[in-house]
Amino acid sequence: MAGRQTGKSTIICDEARDRAKSGQRVVVIAINYRMRRELIDMYREINSNDSHVLVGGGITIAYDSGEINFVAATDIESSRKDVLDYKVVDAVLVDEANRIDQSILFELDKGDLFGNVSGILLTATPFGEKTIVEIWAEHSPYWDTFHVPSTDAPYIDESRIEELYGSMYSETYQNEIEANFMSNGN
Repeated sequence: MAGRQTGKSTIICDEARDRAKSGQRVVVIAINYRMRRELIDMYREINSNDSHVLVGGGITIAYDSGEINFVAATDIESSRKDVLDYKVVDAVLVDEANRIDQSILFELDKGDLFGNVSGILLTATPFGEKTIVEIWAEHSPYWDTFHVPSTDAPYIDESRIEELYGSMYSETYQNEIEANFMSNGN
């Protein structure tokens, strides 16, 4: 769980690059097509000096031995078929997991979505009530959870935090900046 502007999408891009460069097949799941495009653009900007090739209509980044497939959760069924038709998936990285249909995350964890993968990384900003997956993950011995409020992020200036504080309702600030759930007794 992390607040706004803490670098969640950057972490997804960096992790995807590192895994692909080491020969892994990575799937990055975004909320929708617009967010998928933003992640691809961010990835290409961060890694502009890398020797990678954009293929598959601009949704796959290929390295010598690994690749990254960017998919939209809103079209997960056809994406799953496209991805699995020809290769095994080593890792799945999900940006803004709270805003994705929770059944997709259950399928992912059970191995029903892309098979058994060696790595799953979910990033999210608290969004109202905790989801079933978050509650479960907090109590699972197989998952690690981390809490990073925007106020602890090195990427965001303190004056920006103050500006956001002045422009938000208290509950919104707690969700978006402090990365706290304001429902379910939290």
